[in-house]
Amino acid sequence: MPYITPEELIIYSDFNSVKNRNPEKLKMDILEAEMDLQAALSKSLADIKNSNAEESGFPETLKLALLRLSQFRALYNTSEAMQKGYSSEKISDYSYSLANGESINYPDISNLIADYLDKKSTDKRKFRFRMGAF
Repeated sequence: MPYITPEELIIYSDFNSVKNRNPEKLKMDILEAEMDLQAALSKSLADIKNSNAEESGFPETLKLALLRLSQFRALYNTSEAMQKGYSSEKISDYSYSLANGESINYPDISNLIADYLDKKSTDKRKFRFRMGAF
C-alpha cells in the first residue's frame, strides 16, 4: 500500500515539471523516496504504520518527509542535467547555474523524522585504559 499517491504529490508540489509528470513515473519516484526514507530511518515504513495504527495510521510528519523526497526524486529524474552533473541548464525562459563545486542539495528531512529514529548513542569514540606494571 502506498503511503502517498501521485495525486497528493501533484497537489503538494509547486514545480510544473512534477505536476506534468506521468503518474506512472511519479509512482516510481515515490517508490524511490520510500526506499530513501526507510534507509534514513533504518526501519520499515510498514512497521511504523502498524505501530501507529491505533492512533492515526501513517504519521503526518513522515508523510511530509515522503512528499519532499518524492518531489526531489521527480525533479531529479526529469532533469538530464542534474543526472549528468552539468553546471548549468536552460529550459525555455528558465535557466540556472551552479558555482564550481556546488550541487543541488538533497532535502533535509532530519527534523521531520527525528521522533522515529532509534535513540542509540551516536558517539563512536571508545576509551581504553590499560595499566601495566612499572
